[in-house]
Amino acid sequence: MELDELRLPSNPELWVKMRRKILWGDEQAVESAVFTAQRLSAGQGLHALKRQRVFQLIEGWSLFLTADGTIGMKGTPLPMEPESIDRLEPADGDFLYQYAKHRFEEKQDVANPFVPAPPKSSLESDQPPSSEQKSS
Repeated sequence: MELDELRLPSNPELWVKMRRKILWGDEQAVESAVFTAQRLSAGQGLHALKRQRVFQLIEGWSLFLTADGTIGMKGTPLPMEPESIDRLEPADGDFLYQYAKHRFEEKQDVANPFVPAPPKSSLESDQPPSSEQKSS
C-alpha cells in the first residue's frame, strides 16, 4: 500500500501518513458519517464529509495532545479517531482535506500537488513525467 507522508503547515516536524488509494469501504464510511451527522444535527453534513474523508486515508501520525490541549510532538498520543482531526490547526485540517479531496475525486495515482516532487537529475529531465514519489 502506497503512503504519502504529509508535513503539517503549522509545524513541519509533525506528519500524517495517508493512503493514496481509495477503497470502496472508504466511500461507504464517508456516506455513513454524512448521513448520521445530517440526521443528528442539521448543517453538519459538510463537516462530517470533510472529517471522514481525511480520517479514512490516515494510516499513522506523529501527533500528541499537549498539556494545554494543543497538538504537538510530545504529550499524550492523540487517539486515532475522526474527532481527533477537529483538534488540528485550521491550516493543517484544510491541507489534509485538500489532499483527501484530491484522492477521492481523482481516483487515480496521478501527480499530487500536496507532496513535493523529488529534484530532477539531468537524466530524468529527458524522461516523460511519472507518477508521484512514494513516501514511507
